[in-house]
Amino acid sequence: MIDIWPKYNLEYNHFNFNSIELVEKVISKKFNYPHVVLLSSGRSSIVSCFKSLNFRRFDKVGFAPYANACIFRTLGEVSTPVPSNIDNGNLKGQLIHHQWGYVQKTKLRSIIVEDSIDSLIFDKKGLFPNKGDYEIVSLSKLLRLPYGAIVFCKNKLLKDRLIKVRNNNKSISSIQFYLKIIGKYSSAAKKYWDHLETLNSYPGNKLNDLIIQRIENYDMLINDRKKKIDLIKKYISVKISNYRLNIEVHLEISKKKIDKIKKMNKFVNLYRHYNINENSNNWKLKKFFPLPIHQDVDLSTIKEITKILD
Repeated sequence: MIDIWPKYNLEYNHFNFNSIELVEKVISKKFNYPHVVLLSSGRSSIVSCFKSLNFRRFDKVGFAPYANACIFRTLGEVSTPVPSNIDNGNLKGQLIHHQWGYVQKTKLRSIIVEDSIDSLIFDKKGLFPNKGDYEIVSLSKLLRLPYGAIVFCKNKLLKDRLIKVRNNNKSISSIQFYLKIIGKYSSAAKKYWDHLETLNSYPGNKLNDLIIQRIENYDMLINDRKKKIDLIKKYISVKISNYRLNIEVHLEISKKKIDKIKKMNKFVNLYRHYNINENSNNWKLKKFFPLPIHQDVDLSTIKEITKILD
């Protein structure tokens, strides 16, 4: 069954151990942006970014009020997490979640980390929509890798501070790598990885060759996503950005048509809710049916769905 994020696909013949610095160089070239840091995961990136900005447990950080428990626990390692629509006058920082690739804005002045874990950013003009200090993109959610995250840093000073935090957290990186791989088959291993990952940040080098290969194929991923959006665009209820692509599209369609899509037995069929105000400090939720358009969904499936929607 196809979920809202792609399942990772690991090619074991790519354990070639290229350096982290080489991976960062390839990513910088692809995005034409110099201040890039490779970390172990999205959640470790959140902790590391706020650590590099000298946050402590008593510092309040605003986050999306309906974010999952993982975000709350992760922020709790380095701050006091507060729903950003409740106590937004006393926030030292904010984690702005551009969920599924849809940009959320904020008018509050604070230190900002932009969480774009599942945004397919294809133009550097799309970086830092809230002029944040860091922006996080997940390699597992975009490139079907078991781990890894890219952090775009606003300047070299922030990049150097983040690298220092990352390089001081090497002790469990190998353990975390193997727990992540085994966690695909073992719930116990997955639980241990979840528990320990906020203490990690160093990605190691075991999959760096595979990361480079998939970054070099990034344009193919963008073109595939654009083709799917073109096929389905007249049924999409939310505007698509000019600089980033979504991992799914919002469909506001009749229950009859949704039932027909469900009968295809291809998708994990869960309704979702979206902040239609597109403002991280002002929430109004609307229910929709999510249609994944990532690389686990082929063009023929999208074409089949358009026939249902017509």
